[in-house]
Amino acid sequence: EVAKEFPDRWLFTNGYANRARPPEGIGPLAANLGIQSAMLDSCTFHPINDPKCWHRQVYQNVLDRWTTDLRCVFIYDYDPAKALDGLPFPMLHNLQNDFGYFKSRGVWGFWTEGQNCWMVTHLNYYIRSRLMWNAQANVRALVRDYCEKFYGGAARPVEDYIWTMEKAVGDAPIHVTFGRLVPWQVIYTPKVTKKLDRDIAEAIRLTANTPQASHVQVLDFVHQYIRAYLNMEETVATGDFAGGVRQADEMLRLRGELGRINPALIPVTPEWASKGDGALEWYRKTYKELADRMNGSRGNLVAMTPRRWQFRKDPERIGTFEQWYAPEAKGRWDNLDSTMYWEAQSLQDRRGYGYAGHAWYRTVVAVPVDAGGKPLRLAIGGIYGSEMWIWINGRLVDHRARLNARNPFDIDVTSHIRPGETNQIVVLIEPLPADRNARGGLHRRVFLWSPRGSQ
Repeated sequence: EVAKEFPDRWLFTNGYANRARPPEGIGPLAANLGIQSAMLDSCTFHPINDPKCWHRQVYQNVLDRWTTDLRCVFIYDYDPAKALDGLPFPMLHNLQNDFGYFKSRGVWGFWTEGQNCWMVTHLNYYIRSRLMWNAQANVRALVRDYCEKFYGGAARPVEDYIWTMEKAVGDAPIHVTFGRLVPWQVIYTPKVTKKLDRDIAEAIRLTANTPQASHVQVLDFVHQYIRAYLNMEETVATGDFAGGVRQADEMLRLRGELGRINPALIPVTPEWASKGDGALEWYRKTYKELADRMNGSRGNLVAMTPRRWQFRKDPERIGTFEQWYAPEAKGRWDNLDSTMYWEAQSLQDRRGYGYAGHAWYRTVVAVPVDAGGKPLRLAIGGIYGSEMWIWINGRLVDHRARLNARNPFDIDVTSHIRPGETNQIVVLIEPLPADRNARGGLHRRVFLWSPRGSQ
């Protein structure tokens, strides 16, 4: 109807949130309709039609349908397309692959949402702008030219640094969408970080007493920031939450150093985002709250459960009927790290779909005899799942639905723990549906503590 009166005008809208996918079964769309197709629910670690990433295969189908049905399609994407942690996010491998495909589908252009964090995104922006002029440009040649002009004598080690990061992200065994937590420790492995260390050290050596030394210094600060994040997560994985707070403070210090050079390099998180899951301030607050349960501030540690728990898949959902929660339950149990959700530990199929069935965790923990007479809490550091059941020594003690996967919570287990004995803890998880989140699993240490003031 609009086209009848205004044949030379477009009606333009955003294909976002619950409108990200094309409408079904309503017939041809109007010829004057345009769409801004958001990559909101699409993994940003992998390129279009990556055979190991179902997210990107789905998005290719979405884009194909929009560009078949409409003449005007823009892309709404995110750069950095991940959490608010401030870590660099290289995605040149995606840009090299995807821009040619966007052009072949007749995409008009982009609206890109950023976060004013130059050292997280600057090379992505530069390469993106060059590919907008020539979608078939050689990205490796563009990166080499950039490094030679910006880093001078350190061009070679910086270029190696860039491509080492790129490969680590491209090979990542996880799938990350905008606003979701990134377990960087499975990407920047010790082998990768040692290579990055060598590249940075060589770049510093080659630019000593040159104008490019300040450019390398900024890159070194960011590298130290990455290192501090990895140290934070590994420290927390050992159960040392106070150590995690110290590493978060080191990240804040490095962010301050960068801010004195330019506040937009890794900027201070704005107030409205500082409480958001994934912001550096959120990490610090979360680890401080867990540390305070253990160090006498809010309470005292009674017992830390092991980092690795026994794990058992239950796709037929017969575990409760067969009483897998019982201390004497038999059967084959594997082992899984309790500080990382199960998709990040290879529990996904060849297309990247995480395991979708029920799954069980169990462990035992020795509780000291002096815990008797004290109120006891079980701190669940973090858990992905839509529903959870917990048994202690064979008795169901808690059931929760609509879990907040990222934040810790406590369960009162005073009447279920037997002080002076070894106690069994069993957790059953109903995973999340296949969407933007990780499917399921524990992702932070679990421990027993007693609130302050208890006797």
